[in-house]
Amino acid sequence: MARPMNIGEKILSRASGVESVEPGDTVFANVRFAMIHDITGPPAVESMVKAFGKDARVWDPGSVVVMPDHLLRGDGKGAIEFVDDGSRALYRALHDFVGAQSIRHFYSPEAGEHGVCHSLFCQMGFAVPGEVVIGADSHTVTYGAYGCFAAGVGSTDMAGVLKTGKIWLRVPETSRVVLDGPLRPGVMAKDINLKLIEDFGEEGFVYESIEYGGAGISRLGMDERMSLTNMAIEEGAKNGVVPPDQVTEAALRGVAKAPPRPLLPDEKADYRRVIRYDAGDIEPLVWLPPPLAASREPKIVPASQVETKRVKINEAWIGSCTGGKVADYAAAAMVLRHGRVAEGVRLVCTPSTTLVEKQLHATRIEGRPIHNILAEAGAEFTAPTCGACFGGHGRFGENQVAITSSSRNTRGRMGPASTDVYLANPATVAASALKGYIAAPPDTALRPAPRPKPRVQTNGHRPRATAPGEKHAPGEQESSRETPRPHRETPALSKRGSIETPQRVPKTPVPADRGPIRGRVFVVGENINTDIIIPTRWLGSNDPRVLAQGAMKGLQPSHTPQDAAEFETGRYPILVAGNNFGCGSSREHAVWALQGAGVRAVVVHGQIARIFYRNAINNAMPALAAPGKLSVHTGDEVELHLDGTLRAGGHSYPVEPLRGIAADIVTAGGLLPYLQGRKNTQPQHPAGRG
Repeated sequence: MARPMNIGEKILSRASGVESVEPGDTVFANVRFAMIHDITGPPAVESMVKAFGKDARVWDPGSVVVMPDHLLRGDGKGAIEFVDDGSRALYRALHDFVGAQSIRHFYSPEAGEHGVCHSLFCQMGFAVPGEVVIGADSHTVTYGAYGCFAAGVGSTDMAGVLKTGKIWLRVPETSRVVLDGPLRPGVMAKDINLKLIEDFGEEGFVYESIEYGGAGISRLGMDERMSLTNMAIEEGAKNGVVPPDQVTEAALRGVAKAPPRPLLPDEKADYRRVIRYDAGDIEPLVWLPPPLAASREPKIVPASQVETKRVKINEAWIGSCTGGKVADYAAAAMVLRHGRVAEGVRLVCTPSTTLVEKQLHATRIEGRPIHNILAEAGAEFTAPTCGACFGGHGRFGENQVAITSSSRNTRGRMGPASTDVYLANPATVAASALKGYIAAPPDTALRPAPRPKPRVQTNGHRPRATAPGEKHAPGEQESSRETPRPHRETPALSKRGSIETPQRVPKTPVPADRGPIRGRVFVVGENINTDIIIPTRWLGSNDPRVLAQGAMKGLQPSHTPQDAAEFETGRYPILVAGNNFGCGSSREHAVWALQGAGVRAVVVHGQIARIFYRNAINNAMPALAAPGKLSVHTGDEVELHLDGTLRAGGHSYPVEPLRGIAADIVTAGGLLPYLQGRKNTQPQHPAGRG
């Protein structure tokens, strides 16, 4: 009899053709839809051809979705242009790939419907409940709002998916976040995310699935559910999922690209912890700009508290897959409907898709179209793209103070490092634009909520291990943690639908030609994201030698006690980092940049961000977690043994050894050589699948 499972486990069980799965299992899951865009798509296509030959075909032309969105720009009046010649070349590569492979789903400006890939993907009906959906972008987690298992990956992972229709996944532990009661006026799904980050940190859910539930979640419309799951990645999670219901069914009616196969959690499903909030206790929050110097100051504070400081702004921006949907602009319009943007403030609205643009003209508040309310209040509109959010174009200027509804405020991402970027919900952004300084929405500014801690019920018999220094959930005791069960390999699904053991590259516990690794270390702090490892301005190339020139160029004094300029090509074969290293974007360029700079291995005190870990392993670069404190400093000579030891200064420190499929992939020289050595890579399509 199958064990009781939550939604994510049920989806992975069905997609891999096994009766049940448990956290720590490794499965090869069938992918229903795969999405690529103009940054991650071309290197994925190039890698597929390099690994499988110029005549290689995608596993299913009807299951590949191509959505260029990052390197296009426009003034909101209909004209769309490329950012530069490099972006034009990337677009042409995608265009040629679509034609050569007979891809059915290509959403380009010429097609009429285009925009930010994650919003568009959902609007076009690809986020199908009960399926595994993979995208070459970290915010693919957005699709979990529809009840599917949606995860972002790098370009190498996507190359394997394009060819085989399968992906290797380690079944994550799951935390359940329950929201009791309705949200207060002016409070939005973005504030739920910010509350989770405030209470648990950016590393609070690393390699976990977050399953949302409760009456407060059921009350949310689809736009707000998408905002909720969209920022699961900012909490470190592998994915986020909302149980499908009538709201899901209504959103997919007439547009679903495959028959929905919804799954709900079993009554006795297993969760690492259950986290409960009273929705009425949550108020609008603001994520402060990262400090330029090391600081222990709070990152996230109530908007009402910031309002008392009268922090003047120059820029306000509403857009992105996080905050550019119809519900986001409706919330902003409610704030601005009787006012005008303050003198000296520029409010820019970037609808996430062309469909959202149309809906802003058609949807009325107090008899007036949302678009008109915002325009008459002084807002400027731009074309639907990712440009400003990921820092490709439309960035803020030097020494500006900005507030946005986007998802990340890494210094140097949306503007120069001198720019302070605050994150908040769209209503808070609009209220700030109205007053000229950061302010709470008017319905909440006079009624600040208490600062409650969540009620956390932990799973006493199977909690996750904690490295020294890692945060515990509020109310969780050290004694409730145990070492997790080792992962197990799970059989794959054959073409006949029966269960068989997959043909595998011969397993070795440690790649024989990969250790020990000797040399100097470069040491950085915690929460170093991929924007820091390789800033956006370097993403025009996939060549590690070129990317090496930008490696670690986003480091600030708060990230390392050393001068960031000390990170020089070829000088440091081993990188030692703090908890949650490699968080943020899915850009595989971060791994390529480090490899180009001579880094051969990464050791992290604590947990390694999920997508970076996969990208590193897939490129045959060991990425290892250390359970204890590492007393090493930049420039120290160390010796890393991949069977589980880091030696430095006469001391030996334990590290988690490479094992299972990670060891197999590194041994093979990377994911694509590994897949070349596997048989049975072609997936079996479920009945009725086109």
